[in-house]
Amino acid sequence: MFQDFLFYAADVKTQYAFRLVHLSRLVSDAAQKHELVGVRAELLGDVLVNGVLLSSILETEERVNLRIQMGSDFTVASETTCNAEVRGYLQSADDSEFLKNLENGVHTKQPVVVRSLRSVPNKTKLNEGITQSQFGSVSQVVNEHLETSFQSNARVRSECWTDAEGQLRAFGVIYLELPNLPQTVETELAEHVAQIKRFSEMDSAVLEDPDLLSKALAPHEIRAVNSVNPRWQCTCSVAGIEGMLLRLSSADLAEMADTNEPAKVTCHYCNTQFEIPVKRLRELSFSKQANEEAPAKPSADLTN
Repeated sequence: MFQDFLFYAADVKTQYAFRLVHLSRLVSDAAQKHELVGVRAELLGDVLVNGVLLSSILETEERVNLRIQMGSDFTVASETTCNAEVRGYLQSADDSEFLKNLENGVHTKQPVVVRSLRSVPNKTKLNEGITQSQFGSVSQVVNEHLETSFQSNARVRSECWTDAEGQLRAFGVIYLELPNLPQTVETELAEHVAQIKRFSEMDSAVLEDPDLLSKALAPHEIRAVNSVNPRWQCTCSVAGIEGMLLRLSSADLAEMADTNEPAKVTCHYCNTQFEIPVKRLRELSFSKQANEEAPAKPSADLTN
């Protein structure tokens, strides 16, 4: 299998940006981390692809959270930096009728909520978009979301599927219209995107060759700008888990410690399991109690 890549390009006249991603290895690893197979693995893979595509058009240091939720049936999400560092998860009900139908080849559109959140580390400003759609495919609801909430004239095409050898394959492309795009080029681009084959219908020789795949996906001559290798990166840690526990009251932490059982927490992004020992729970409880009992600092006198 060819190495994962995120290919940055633009047409030679710099009228639109073009991003192409191959994410099969990362998606396969993510499915193993979360013990997902079949439709569930493909759904997570498709959202990971779209997360990488959306992050590729962000400014430096930005990251994007993408989440698609269908009531209590499933929630699938990804978080990706502009450097294509990605993590994600899928939570689903075991008895989800929608996912069972997909597994049986029955496609029925159901309402979903799509949420995207753009953020910059250590800054409080957030750009958030929330839309509702009827789920047909991940790229379909993401495109509808982009049209109404993302402040970008962009179109995506993506697909994650299981090939004849049982291997997950994941590809995607995003087209970002740049300012002052001529109407004729905009029309040509829209018509081209509408006629693109599904990735699963393309020859394997084309899929494994970035140059051939780029030519098949871009309606005009393009020039390469950059290429990076996406990678899985989860920021979970013991310190982060303890910080989350400190949001509880000292009484709640003491009650957890009194069970004489370690607190067990699983990161929903990477499925890593953490255990916080009873001794540490008591230390956290005492620390929180000291903060709760500390006198409030007097407010500054602004009358003088």
